[in-house]
Amino acid sequence: MRLKHSLAYGALLGAALVGGRASAAENADLTSLLAQQQQQIQQLQQQLQTLQQTVKQEQAQRAAAPVPAAAPAAPVASDAPKVVQTPTNRFYLSTADGQNTIG
Repeated sequence: MRLKHSLAYGALLGAALVGGRASAAENADLTSLLAQQQQQIQQLQQQLQTLQQTVKQEQAQRAAAPVPAAAPAAPVASDAPKVVQTPTNRFYLSTADGQNTIG
């Protein structure tokens, strides 16, 4: 019985050692991958800061710029057709005098 435990323990230990070697190679790959991702994160953070500064500058320029006056509304001719909305939200075109409607 003791021999079985010793053999099982030896096999388990051997597998752990072999697995440990492969694990070390995987750790190196994972470490380099992690370093690449951290570098990418830093680059993205720099881009974000640049974009934020650009947005702040544009907002400041817009705040300092005078607001153009709105164009005056075109006068409605008295003989022009009108769009009429009914209480049931239907729309019609109506003549200026209201005698004729289309819709």
